[in-house]
Amino acid sequence: MRILLRNYLGVVSCLGSLLACADRIPTAVDSNSPVLRQESIVGRPLSLDERYAEIADAVPGFGGMYVDSSGTVILALKPKTKKAAARDAVRPLLSVNLRSYSGRPISIERSKVKEVKYDFRELFNWRRSLHALQLDRFGVDRLDIDERLNRISLAVRRPEETEVLLGAISALGIPSDAIDIRVRPAMARLTTLANYSGSKKGGIRITNSVYAECTLGFNLYFTAGGSYRGFVTASHCTETQGGTEGTYFYQPTLSGPNQIGIEIADPAFTYTGTDCPDFSYCRYSDAALVSYDLGPVWAGATLARTEFNGTTSGSVDISTTNPEFTVTGVDIPVVGTRVDKMGVATGWTWGIVQGTCVDYSPAGLPSNYYLLCQYETDFGAIPGDSGSPVFIWGGGSTVPLVGILWGQGDGFAAFSGYSDVRYELGYTPWQISGF
Repeated sequence: MRILLRNYLGVVSCLGSLLACADRIPTAVDSNSPVLRQESIVGRPLSLDERYAEIADAVPGFGGMYVDSSGTVILALKPKTKKAAARDAVRPLLSVNLRSYSGRPISIERSKVKEVKYDFRELFNWRRSLHALQLDRFGVDRLDIDERLNRISLAVRRPEETEVLLGAISALGIPSDAIDIRVRPAMARLTTLANYSGSKKGGIRITNSVYAECTLGFNLYFTAGGSYRGFVTASHCTETQGGTEGTYFYQPTLSGPNQIGIEIADPAFTYTGTDCPDFSYCRYSDAALVSYDLGPVWAGATLARTEFNGTTSGSVDISTTNPEFTVTGVDIPVVGTRVDKMGVATGWTWGIVQGTCVDYSPAGLPSNYYLLCQYETDFGAIPGDSGSPVFIWGGGSTVPLVGILWGQGDGFAAFSGYSDVRYELGYTPWQISGF
């Protein structure tokens, strides 16, 4: 999968004297700013896969859940599993914001049972056991539990790697009918709304100090010995993915007067333990936090809104009658539900979630570097869209955020979920709405 980053050759240095560069220092919000909400995070929030595995512990035989194209919730259950218990267990995971392909709200009251062979705890434990294989040796760059197929899904880059991989998996005692191996290209990072230069909001063009063009994700307040304004974009939109080297950002184009902020948080890839394959380096998000300089005027908790949306590409012209969405909070989509994104290159596009905890080894990084537990969808995205805010649109002017876009490949796109972005970037507390 390609990274959605548009890169132009060139360098830039700080223009003028040290005084002229002083606004690179993060600046405190004035005393009249809203009080930050306390969002203390102790440890990483549970992924959907981890929640499904816990449900299978409580309701033996539960094999997962997804939403079909009609908006019906499909409960994957082994024979003799109690439907009522499974339905009650997944009810808290289906928020009122979730929408089907047709835009219809999702309700657990519209549910059907699909009989499956394996419950989610079995699949979850088998998936984890695969980490011992050092999957990069077999050319694996995608690993997921496919709720629709009731199988562990892997992707390799070349057909000839399939047979050897199947042999290694069989040696672990995993049934062959619990495995689905596909051949597909690696997910690549993606490096016009483009000419917008007004108050800063999610979905507009930003450029870093080596001419890489991306999309601003969302605004926030954060705490670091004081309250500060900032925004989130993709980590690979900085000069070094996975490392805080202080990349400077500009909007809309790279020039001294257009400087808007400096990167202050972008964790390195590390061995994260249980979830990370052996002898590998991992992160849970492709995201970085940028602190605004003193000068830029921002639009608070808003995203740009263009004239219309589409599945492959949408409008890149900001609407004259409804120029923005207001961010009201966050949400967690499930397989089969709709998500939207606003990006510089393809504008406002929407698609259906295909995976909710997919491990990728992105093209452009060493083969043993992984982004863990990412979301996969099928909306259109191309270079320049990296960092785009991903959200759920229910037809109005308010939206909950669900993540940050980073990659595209073979007709699919990948984004990091909000909870993992929040977990990795730190600076507790922070506030993304209500200002």
